[in-house]
Amino acid sequence: MLEHVALTVADNKELENFYRNILGFELHKTFELNEDLSKKIFGISKNMSVYHLKKDNLILEIFISVERSKLKYNHICLLIKNREAVCKNAVANGYICNRIKRDRGDLIFIQDKSSNMFEIKEG
Repeated sequence: MLEHVALTVADNKELENFYRNILGFELHKTFELNEDLSKKIFGISKNMSVYHLKKDNLILEIFISVERSKLKYNHICLLIKNREAVCKNAVANGYICNRIKRDRGDLIFIQDKSSNMFEIKEG
């Protein structure tokens, strides 16, 4: 069973602009990851504010850091009612919405401004 997915986001404004307004997540809780524990887990010696965002039974654990890593095939697939409205809302707010036309149905991927990728399926 999946408990949460952790993502790194470059700007805390994305919590509201993308994760709440586009994907519909709500702030569930916040906590501080202290420097010592951060070093032990991730090899990063710094205090970090962590945000838990929740939608239905999914929790996104968001770390804010301006240091970007190279992303490859990483993405999260979300089942969302009325995905067309979500894609339209994303584009209207300056986010990338990539539609891949296929014979058996289009794929839609949107991404936040930290390049975290979300596959959006009708659900």
